Amino acid sequence: MPIARHPYQKVVIDTSPLIDALTLELIERKPEWEPTILDKSPLHQCLASNPTNQRSFRALLDSIGEIIITSHVIGEIRSETHLPQELHAIYWQGCLNFFDTHNVSEKLVTLRYLNSEDGLRQIVRTFGPTDAGLVALANLEGCLLLTNDGRLYNWLGAFPHMKIELVENLVGY
Repeated sequence: MPIARHPYQKVVIDTSPLIDALTLELIERKPEWEPTILDKSPLHQCLASNPTNQRSFRALLDSIGEIIITSHVIGEIRSETHLPQELHAIYWQGCLNFFDTHNVSEKLVTLRYLNSEDGLRQIVRTFGPTDAGLVALANLEGCLLLTNDGRLYNWLGAFPHMKIELVENLVGY
């Protein structure tokens, strides 16, 4: 599916696709470490061993005007990234560069806010505060939530101001 048909001005991005994007950035900077990087941070199945989908995914990200994340996502990136010590500085500098290049903004969605509405409380209890925060933020911003987690579709009816799309549906799987 051509990315040009999906010009998104603003997108809330889930942790998994963001880690995939950061992993691809790191591989581009340090190709000699690719096997180790992919062993520690494997790509989603729609991107793994598929250079065409990887290029489409990167083009999709390049086409987005503003990428929005929650503070919870930063915490998950830190806890889910298990790279060798030699790559930590390069990885985190790559993250900073990616955030600047792709106009990534971090917005706070507090636990108090997530506790203010029945639907959000239910998401917290079922999936945790990161997913609840992303749904809340996409709904508040009235934009797309880009994810690899199809379970989030269950919440579309409860939060009418957002859209949800799986990465695999946008990059061709």
